[in-house]
Amino acid sequence: MPYITPQGVPLIYTPQRKARFPFPPQGIPVVVPPLGVWSMFMYDRYHRSVTNVSASVIYFGCYDYNVYALNADGTLKWTFDTGGEIELASPVVDRSGVIYIGSMNELLNALNSDGTLKWKFDAEGVVRRSAAVDLTNGIIYVGSDAFYIFAIYPDGREKWRYRTTGEVSSSVTLYNANIYVCDIEGFMYCLAPDATLICRYYAGDMIDVSTPAIDDYGVIYVGCIDDNLHAINPDCTLKWIFTTKGVITSTPSIDTSGNIYFGSYDGHLYSVSPDGKLRWYFDTGNIIHGSAALSDGIYFGDVFGFLYALYFFGKPEWIYDTGNSIYTTPAIDKDGVIFIGNRGFKMYAFNPDGTVKWIFVAGEGIDSSAAVV
Repeated sequence: MPYITPQGVPLIYTPQRKARFPFPPQGIPVVVPPLGVWSMFMYDRYHRSVTNVSASVIYFGCYDYNVYALNADGTLKWTFDTGGEIELASPVVDRSGVIYIGSMNELLNALNSDGTLKWKFDAEGVVRRSAAVDLTNGIIYVGSDAFYIFAIYPDGREKWRYRTTGEVSSSVTLYNANIYVCDIEGFMYCLAPDATLICRYYAGDMIDVSTPAIDDYGVIYVGCIDDNLHAINPDCTLKWIFTTKGVITSTPSIDTSGNIYFGSYDGHLYSVSPDGKLRWYFDTGNIIHGSAALSDGIYFGDVFGFLYALYFFGKPEWIYDTGNSIYTTPAIDKDGVIFIGNRGFKMYAFNPDGTVKWIFVAGEGIDSSAAVV
């Protein structure tokens, strides 16, 4: 599998480049913020999908209607039947340990840490993507097929709703108390906490699954069905577009140097600089639907079921064949343990060296990415 520089030259592996951190002059090692929660899809607004705590509980949803809670050793802690399939909605967890996850029966489910129901919220449409929790006030934000973004109090009461142009098709990202979310018609919205529209960006085509990632300058990155990664200024004007040869459902991930990583249906995992220039790409030969987790390396799966671990300069460290399609994104704990599910009913835990730590078999396929607390 080639690993190509922007000039089209294969990267040469040398001992100096063995470290998995970004090497000079690109930047410094990836560092996670001090949050022992999982408050939005892929953990935070950078979407690195890595936490600073050792895993004690792993949460995920399943097509068998259940939310699963696993112990760190892979044994079952509890399940909760939501009454509806759980598609690409992933759990989020607040400071008090309450888990929020949407289901296909038009509900946002709030579960206590012991697996009992706290409340259910009627979203009036299918909740296909992940919610987000504001850790300062406990407000939960979620979108649904009903063309609404909802703000919900911690007790389950509706605070407000905002009407979108189309079905809400991304998870919610929070930054500086503002709410960022996309709809299927191709609009990216930035809302204030009181539901006032700050600005709106139109991508020109559908945005589906890909969720806004936001860097330290407030620049927003999101993938689109038009094969492009869109970089959007804080005022919702276009900064630049990076073109691939396939649909982008992958949510961008941002390292501490501002470099962006994302997959495409053209089979490539891309690394792009903050000014929109190609740094390198890695060719899997297979569709990449999910997103890349960033810790001491880059971790992602493809629809043929392969899990990849790359160094930060694009060379593979190891590859593992799970045997069935991966539509999820890895979640990584403080110890470097990687958790990822596939459509073969399995949730895997991998050691950092790529050896299998354990496998848990669920009741059906898993498209819901794990949350680790």
